[in-house]
Amino acid sequence: MRCACIDIGTNTTRLLVAEEGPGGLRVLAQERAFTQLGHLSFLPAAKIGQVTRAVAQHAALARSLEAARIRVVATGVVRTAANREELLEAAREAGGLEVEVLDPAQEATLAFRGALAAMRQGWAGWAEPESKVAVVDVGGGSTELAIGSAAGGVGYTASMAIGSGRLTDAFIEHDPPRREELDRIRARADAAWEELGELPEADVALAVGGSAASLPRLVGE
Repeated sequence: MRCACIDIGTNTTRLLVAEEGPGGLRVLAQERAFTQLGHLSFLPAAKIGQVTRAVAQHAALARSLEAARIRVVATGVVRTAANREELLEAAREAGGLEVEVLDPAQEATLAFRGALAAMRQGWAGWAEPESKVAVVDVGGGSTELAIGSAAGGVGYTASMAIGSGRLTDAFIEHDPPRREELDRIRARADAAWEELGELPEADVALAVGGSAASLPRLVGE
């Protein structure tokens, strides 16, 4: 079956259209719009307009590729915005699709399933089905953690109010960032992890999301 997903996040609104093939998913289209909702408790009308236009364009592309199912989800800042219903209604009208707001556990679980599916497809034998895998999804407004196994599924999830955009807005005032600004970001991230307490052990750790994907480019790989 050919399916599509539109993901409304804190920094970007993304589209993936794919279908199942002999070796796993075959990607037909990937698009992203830098809608950058920021970290406000109230979403400005201009930003709502940007998101709805992106959703409409993504939905049109998915339909042109004959996707049998299109799922629209929202995460990050949309989850906590006081006027999120305005955005959800506008997106519904623009794209003709219902928008599902994922709670942190759902977001972490979907990241876990996606990461394991991608690894099975691209790196055979990377872990045993019973191996404990930790998947960290660093978004713009929050970071989700899921720990589990391919055989048993997700056994633990957590969400932290730290993300690339949120930390940048809170601590970075210069370009390039100054050392003391980076130190404050590290301290805030360390504190967030410490607040989780003792975590289940894992044999393998994977990082996913736009921030993780950007790291190899930053170091020249």
